[in-house]
Amino acid sequence: MNVVQFRLPPLRDRHQDVLVLAEHFLKHFGQNMKKPARKIARAAQQKLLSHHWPGNVRELRNVIERALILETTNEIQPGSLPDFELETGLRKAAAAPRAVAGQTLDEMMSNFERELITGVLEQNHFSLTRTAEQLKISRHALRYRMQRLNISTETDGDEEPAPSTGKEGQP
Repeated sequence: MNVVQFRLPPLRDRHQDVLVLAEHFLKHFGQNMKKPARKIARAAQQKLLSHHWPGNVRELRNVIERALILETTNEIQPGSLPDFELETGLRKAAAAPRAVAGQTLDEMMSNFERELITGVLEQNHFSLTRTAEQLKISRHALRYRMQRLNISTETDGDEEPAPSTGKEGQP
């Protein structure tokens, strides 16, 4: 099945495809939602073209679906599109780890890893299998890291109800 690999460049490198794909998604969702055929206003087109598209085509698809739901006129207006600058800033702020005074690098790395694993566990409703798959590690490696970081769950099954972060008794 993997005889030939076909790798498309990211959407940010294919600006000419942004509007073509946006129009396609607009038509697709317009039919599904039984909304009349709409256009994308020139200002909204410019906003779509200026975005970096870190989520590639899937992000564009979601943006167009959301815009079609929100828009009340016959054209998609810039106001129906997300504030891309704000979202980019939030994404960067969330991804940037912060140094904590008095902690060693190892302690900060352990805290970051603990928060990351706990967050992904919560996203996956504490399924170890899905969490390991999302983190691209084996289930055994996930259990090892959880044990090392004092992250425990109340049951030993795959679907655990709630984690313990190992921070009990700390202020």
